Amino acid sequence: MLTPLSADDRATAPTGRLRTARRAAHAPAPGVSRRLRLIAYAVPLAVLPSSPWRIPSAFDDGIRSTERLYVPSLSIASELLALIAIGLIARWGEVFPRRVPYLGGRQVPRWAAVVPAAVGATVLTLVLTVLFIATEIRGTTIRGAELPADFPGGAGAGNPPGSPSATPHWCSGGRSWSS
Repeated sequence: MLTPLSADDRATAPTGRLRTARRAAHAPAPGVSRRLRLIAYAVPLAVLPSSPWRIPSAFDDGIRSTERLYVPSLSIASELLALIAIGLIARWGEVFPRRVPYLGGRQVPRWAAVVPAAVGATVLTLVLTVLFIATEIRGTTIRGAELPADFPGGAGAGNPPGSPSATPHWCSGGRSWSS
């Protein structure tokens, strides 16, 4: 049986190649303050609650098999993308790993982070704008069904389209068409 290491032996014992490599890769880049490091580590934690909240909807009745795959995939993808925020402060986010052909050891250019972020933000803005128009103005769900009567925008309140009470309150500044 092996005897446990004393405190002095543990301090001088080699930590292992994998552990040393991990520490070197995740060490903050020079000039990163403790506050920025905490913010970067908080991003994945802020995204995390939405994943378990989303999962039960994958098991609802009337949901298609593609949607059953989509919901957990969305949860995994959003958490992985949130983990990239740590790359903004860690060494692995600033220098390509040596194992990457042609780029190994070189500094990651800023456009490699800025362009995908800008494209992603633009695409999300356009998609969410279209979805907003589909639900609020047309009075239908994304699938084209009528909005339920208890829909938050009030468009599904059972009023015919175009009637004053079917128009969302933000369209008329809080006033009905008749006033």
